Amino acid sequence: MRGTPPPQISSQAIIVYDELGRVLQRRDAANHLQVGYTYDAANNVLTTTDGLDHTTTLVYDAFDRLVRSTDPAGNATQYTYDGVGHLTKVIDPRNNATTYTVDGFGQVWTQVSPDTGTTTYTYNASGQRTSLVRNDGSTLSYAYDALGRPTSVGNGQETRTYSYDTCTNGKGRLCRMAGSDSVTTHSWSTFAYTPEGWLATRQDAMQSTVNTTGYTYDGLGHRTGISYPSGVSVGYAYDHGTLAAVTSTRGGTTTTIASGFHYQPFGIATDWTYGNGLKHSASFDQDGRLIHLGASSGATVRQSLNYDYNFGNEITTITNGVDATQNRAYDYDAAGRLSKDTRSNLSWSFDANGNHSRFVSPSGQTDYVIEPASNRVSSYTTQSGVHTTYQYDARGNRTVAQEQPGITQSYAYDAFNRLIRVYVGTATTSLLYNPQGQRVGKITGSGQTRYTYVGDQLATEYGPTGWKSYVWAGTELLGVVQDNGTTSFVHNDHLGRPEVVTGASQQMVWRANNDPYGRTVALDQIGGLNLGLPGQYQDVETGLWINGYRTYDESIGRYLESDPIGLGGGLNTYGYAQANPISSVDPRGMDVAVVIDNNTVPMLGKFGGHVAVLVGNDRTGWDYYSKDGFVNGTQQDSHYTYASLDDFLSDQGDVYITGEVFETTSQNDADMRAWANTHITDDFSGTFNNCADFVYGVLEAGGVKVNKPRFSPSVPNDMLDGAGDRINMNHPHHGLMNRAYSPGTFNHGYW
Repeated sequence: MRGTPPPQISSQAIIVYDELGRVLQRRDAANHLQVGYTYDAANNVLTTTDGLDHTTTLVYDAFDRLVRSTDPAGNATQYTYDGVGHLTKVIDPRNNATTYTVDGFGQVWTQVSPDTGTTTYTYNASGQRTSLVRNDGSTLSYAYDALGRPTSVGNGQETRTYSYDTCTNGKGRLCRMAGSDSVTTHSWSTFAYTPEGWLATRQDAMQSTVNTTGYTYDGLGHRTGISYPSGVSVGYAYDHGTLAAVTSTRGGTTTTIASGFHYQPFGIATDWTYGNGLKHSASFDQDGRLIHLGASSGATVRQSLNYDYNFGNEITTITNGVDATQNRAYDYDAAGRLSKDTRSNLSWSFDANGNHSRFVSPSGQTDYVIEPASNRVSSYTTQSGVHTTYQYDARGNRTVAQEQPGITQSYAYDAFNRLIRVYVGTATTSLLYNPQGQRVGKITGSGQTRYTYVGDQLATEYGPTGWKSYVWAGTELLGVVQDNGTTSFVHNDHLGRPEVVTGASQQMVWRANNDPYGRTVALDQIGGLNLGLPGQYQDVETGLWINGYRTYDESIGRYLESDPIGLGGGLNTYGYAQANPISSVDPRGMDVAVVIDNNTVPMLGKFGGHVAVLVGNDRTGWDYYSKDGFVNGTQQDSHYTYASLDDFLSDQGDVYITGEVFETTSQNDADMRAWANTHITDDFSGTFNNCADFVYGVLEAGGVKVNKPRFSPSVPNDMLDGAGDRINMNHPHHGLMNRAYSPGTFNHGYW
């Protein structure tokens, strides 16, 4: 499935190497420096310097372990290790320490965090977590079947259960999951599969209501249809394996949502035509950066956004060709944090760890007080005299927001650290989650709302005003189908946030003024559109955004809860978008996934397995690379493309049963793809260039610190071992953060 070279250059980069093959510089298409590196004699990176001459300095110990990292603003982070190289302490730039107690297998038994306190873990003989005790004494217990698959997690009062094998074509697959309290089962889901192992139907129950979602596929495994519980069916058509058209059908009437997709050689869709005739257009410069987004038809222009960048690849201006009042101009500090919007007269100041310390707007100045021993905001005061104080529980979750003068909000959480109730004055909003952690229900004074999903995307909601159905292409929201049959077409900004919605006659029916940390809805003729960034849904009753496994408060640009993956998402566990919500042009990150088939071949006295790698993300698609060895005497090398990680798992999830996903930058991604495309056909050798060696090479090209065996063959199963001996998943310098990924359903990093 390797394509032919493009007829013209769509993007290019200049990479300068030294005589040892180390990357010294990466330069853009105009030969401007993007990033430069210096090294020590052990090949450790000593400095990285971006195109704005901002330098990060790194210091290592005698064992080549990073012990100090100083960012361009002079903020230093320190790292300490035990005798075998496990990370045991991280001291952030505010001198607050997170410590770990780690055993010889690399298992963390205790974590002490300035934000969440002490968390302890226990494990069984197979290295699986058996218990988690949080700082407030609350406990979660875990159970597994004989194959090591999770069967339950809970605390006796709240439990999530999982069962396998017994559904249609379900051998080796998840068949049922349920969530219950001490009295009743409040939510459950069941699954059925095609003979190929692709998901065929899913039933989701919340209390007494059951919703069914069905899926169809073509012979190559491309998803061709989804039937929603709302009665809407979404159809997908393909041309040579790429998406060509999206339709919706309701009550026997089919509506084209989008068609005529065209793509860049590296997989990004550049244009398509909406069902109302407006044409979506996206343009990129030769550095692969987005420079224009538009939606127009002849003289009718409903969206026109133009982007400019500095030499640090930060967005400096957004010019709105439809509404000049929404033009923006941005400045950043040396650490890459958004510091000014000069067109709107907004400015932000930060402490050493990226907490907002001051916000200035035309209405005045707001000063924040951060707890000295954590990253929690204890209070803020506006220039007009409004004073707001916050309280937190022992787990680091916000429990009270008291505004004087004003109203008080209070919050309650379940055993899984999920927000379940919000009290605003005398009003209560209750939230319900399924065992995957997805919010499936909301109960307010106005009634109940139910939610269903396709993968991670919200598919339907049913509330007091009826059904809304959402039509997606990957992570791009294309359309909304209402219960009255009205179809609206969604036009998103560079972050994937809806900016404009148009109707059947190309008229504007909804518009948002998108700001760095939130938005203001300027026009609404469709009864609301509560989706924001990918994965975000705003509850109008509380003003809060449900954002994956956490809750986001746009009023202060922070989360209510500390990051459930700890420092894996950054040193500030309450911070949003690393304090740069504008230039993070891909909010999900460019990812690399390492996937392992554990039981392929015996090797060195154990099963060596097989390892492959995927590079990309759900928005732009994934490239899958695998060196498969010899089949009938012929070397086999695989390079396929998938629109989403779910598509890959539908195709090969029953083979690759373990894996890790690392969040990377677009630069890492480009380097990994370039290396993989060059070396995928290199001669295979079980001893010196096997599948694991190839994956090591891809990761190294993307800046992942790996430790290949020097005097023995690489063993695929060792790459993701518990001790992290081969891939340093927590290496602070390289900016690659792992999130545990189980292809079936589970994301253990959030349990």
